[in-house]
Amino acid sequence: MLKSLLKKDLNIIKKTSSYRKNLIFIIVFIIVFSFIIGKEATGIMASVMLLSIPFGIHSEDERSGFLQYYKTLPIKESVLVKEKFLLNGIFSLIGLVFSLLIYLVMNIFGKSISAEDVFGLILSIIIMHSMYSIYIPLIYKYSPQKAPIMIFILVIIIIFLGVLIAKLFKLFGLNIENTLESISEIKVVIGSLLIALTINLVSYFSAIKVLKNKDF
Repeated sequence: MLKSLLKKDLNIIKKTSSYRKNLIFIIVFIIVFSFIIGKEATGIMASVMLLSIPFGIHSEDERSGFLQYYKTLPIKESVLVKEKFLLNGIFSLIGLVFSLLIYLVMNIFGKSISAEDVFGLILSIIIMHSMYSIYIPLIYKYSPQKAPIMIFILVIIIIFLGVLIAKLFKLFGLNIENTLESISEIKVVIGSLLIALTINLVSYFSAIKVLKNKDF
């Protein structure tokens, strides 16, 4: 059933002309944007724009009434949610590979790409993947239209907490920048992966609970 759901969503992306046009536009835009703005923007732009494609599927599910229809099928909520997270993971990997290819082209054309750039790229993909994972239960609970508002509020809260933590560091005579710089890139990536795994697990089980309790 998981394979059938994944095939359904990929076929929507493949057969819908607007998705195909958007994908072509995204690829061209990211390449041009990366060369004009710089390598630092490559990962963020790729992850934001490429990950927006599978989330259009949520709007399609709502428009077609699939969420009401699936209740009549032998599909467990866990399988339905797992497929959305799998789709999110697939496009995250596509964003990473595509960004690395852009880095390779940049390197060929004389723009130096360091190991630090690659670590930064991986980190940005991990962060965006986690943000989109948080979207999934919010979309099921509210709607594809209202979920961005909720995620915006969440981002504001995270920024507020970040500023608060920075001030606490300063209050106790600690320099947060020096502390972060003392941590190696590989440790930052590993730490980010562990945080992302935690976020995904919480979002996954939250989405299942929302679907089970929601009356469509």
